[in-house]
Amino acid sequence: MTATSRLRPVGASRSPSVPPAWPTGFGSSFPPDLLARLHSRLQRGSTYTSPRRDGCLVSQTMAPSSVKSAERVLAVLDLLARSVRPVPTMTISRDCAIPKSSTHHLLNVMRDRRFVSYYDEERAWGLGVAAFEIGSAYMRSAPLQRMGRHLLVELTAETGDTSHLAVLHGSEVLYIDKEEPITSSARLVTEVGVRLPAHITAVGRAILAQLPEAQVRALYGEQPLVLRADSGPADIGALLGDLDEIRAAGYAFDDEMVSPGISCLAAPVMSHEGVPVAAIGVTFVSAQRDAAARERTTELVCGFAQRLSSNIGHVEGAGTEPVSAG
Repeated sequence: MTATSRLRPVGASRSPSVPPAWPTGFGSSFPPDLLARLHSRLQRGSTYTSPRRDGCLVSQTMAPSSVKSAERVLAVLDLLARSVRPVPTMTISRDCAIPKSSTHHLLNVMRDRRFVSYYDEERAWGLGVAAFEIGSAYMRSAPLQRMGRHLLVELTAETGDTSHLAVLHGSEVLYIDKEEPITSSARLVTEVGVRLPAHITAVGRAILAQLPEAQVRALYGEQPLVLRADSGPADIGALLGDLDEIRAAGYAFDDEMVSPGISCLAAPVMSHEGVPVAAIGVTFVSAQRDAAARERTTELVCGFAQRLSSNIGHVEGAGTEPVSAG
């Protein structure tokens, strides 16, 4: 793999110790990046649109007190979503900067609407079933595919290559979206719904590089790694060495590890917590891409991965660096 020194690594220092399963909050699947986007929209202004009876959208202006109340509700939901156990009232009041009397009133209203639940034995609050319902609806809307679709179209138009969006599923990657150019000479096995070993694909390696070493070892154990084209890491030690280089570069390169004559470049998509949730990549015929063209493709792929990361709530500098046991 040839690293491009001028590129800014994507998420190189932002992966947490062990990426949690979605969701991360206590007792609910309310997606934190959805909360972040709602809160950001409130901060940008107090004007919103609502439907009239005739179906037309009209602009409405919220009173400052309404905006403040909405921000407090979102702050409470965000706090509870990030907590691994129920949170006492006083902690909610302090961390959300809400007066104690207002906190009690707000929590009671939210409990009546089932957005929070109160645990008598612990005298603390957690997310309620309504938060779970909203989170479930959000996940059913396939947010990654929806937010990534137009980016794949743009990336393919820019590069002339087939572009992919993939997620990690165990030690494999699952291709969840794909955009092909009008004409392509690359014969691919990466159709939507296809699974491939993560350690030999650029999209898989881009994601694995952002995970802690302990998690990678747990995924693969000490058994020899399966190869497809007699190329790639043969064992966990070689894979971890590759992942160190990928993490430093900010992108992954599959040099004919899946199909002879076909290469792929990919970069990770990071969540608001600095967790790798997907990867964007492009595939091309190896012989048709010189070093300069490959560098340009790498810059584009990293840029589009950063755009999708921002769309799902990632902030540069969030998260912590993966810890190596070696």
